Amino acid sequence: QVISKYKPALSYTPSGSGWCILISAITARNMKHRISICILFTALCAVLASPTHTQALTVSPVRTELTANPGDTIQIPFDAFNDDTESKLYYLDYQAFDAKDESGNPILSRSKTGIPTWFTGPDTVTLGPKERKKLEVSLRIPTNAEPGGHFGAVLLRNDPPKLIETDTVNIGSQVGLLVLLRVSGSFVEGADILEFGLSTNKSFAKSLPIDFYYRFQNNGDDWVKPLGDIVIESMWGRTKKIIPANPGGGNTLPRSIRKYDASWLTRSGQTQQEGDARPPGIPQGFWNKVTYEAKYSPIGRFSANL
Repeated sequence: QVISKYKPALSYTPSGSGWCILISAITARNMKHRISICILFTALCAVLASPTHTQALTVSPVRTELTANPGDTIQIPFDAFNDDTESKLYYLDYQAFDAKDESGNPILSRSKTGIPTWFTGPDTVTLGPKERKKLEVSLRIPTNAEPGGHFGAVLLRNDPPKLIETDTVNIGSQVGLLVLLRVSGSFVEGADILEFGLSTNKSFAKSLPIDFYYRFQNNGDDWVKPLGDIVIESMWGRTKKIIPANPGGGNTLPRSIRKYDASWLTRSGQTQQEGDARPPGIPQGFWNKVTYEAKYSPIGRFSANL
């Protein structure tokens, strides 16, 4: 949900070149060199720590999933909230997106064809201080639209959009709504589970949590939302835990692979409840560790079935 609220941090922690400068100043033998390097380090910290413009804008929902027929027109409502103390003018921009990598992070691209051209709506919107406004855009599907998945984004930005077809922008720099559209018709569907295992690649653990992962491949022309569970069974075949395999409701886009994560957090109960929290960190001391493991860790050999 990185696009739902974009507000850069203002603090600065020395890292990379900053630490190199500080170390150089400590090891420099010549006093003039020490003074010069320290001045440079101070200037670097001042520049990086100086406040920058923050975009305190929230859009909800951050994602909508639609199914329509060729020739249909759909109204898409959403809310925009200006968390700033000043009025802001935002420009609406319509783009397409695709899978960037296996993490599920999408990447935006401008195009003069396809779903970005199917959107119609206001060019700008003005939000007063702390104002929440309901907005609506239309999505008109052409009669000759190809069946399957089409993926667009309705974005709000501070500057006017540039109509450059080859321009590609990371979604982390935008604020807006992702639109996953399924156009009805005949299209290819198919999926595979490529891998399933422990994130640590170790079959022995002293305590919970136990982190799992699986790689899910979509071979079709539409997005796929995996639905299922990871069932934990004891050596006696008894079910000890049922963990949702896709707790975040993530989708795998066409012709791509996505890696999903799930964790065995608590020893009791059949499902991973929303309120379940990870146990506290392992304490120091032998008997404290024994008490911790007895309280939070099941004992024995278990199997995990996806």
